[in-house]
Amino acid sequence: MELRVKANTLQVSKFLNKINRKKKIATKTALNRVSNMAVLMITKRTQSGKLPDGGGMIAYAKSTKKNRDKRGRQTGFVDLTDSGKMFRSLDFRQSGFKNTLFFSNIERANEQKRRYCKRYNYKT
Repeated sequence: MELRVKANTLQVSKFLNKINRKKKIATKTALNRVSNMAVLMITKRTQSGKLPDGGGMIAYAKSTKKNRDKRGRQTGFVDLTDSGKMFRSLDFRQSGFKNTLFFSNIERANEQKRRYCKRYNYKT
């Protein structure tokens, strides 16, 4: 029994490269989704007063409780939320096949945008 295969090596090579590109795109997309979910989970867990190991955070001091009550904030448990800036600045950055979670400096980024718009006469 003899088997002969006729194949255009250029077509096979292009096909394999196409599969490889699709795999890379799918991997990066999946990494971004997982990172986005991690940001959401960290925010949700922390704002519900839980530590990463599942335990609760130490209660607010009396002075802090009094101050938060004055400003209309909840005081039942520690949620690390005052103005909300910390959780809004939690972000991720992709570098190749690695994503890194970090706290971005929103004020600095907004200031850079304002300067750029002012420099090039864009209306904000």
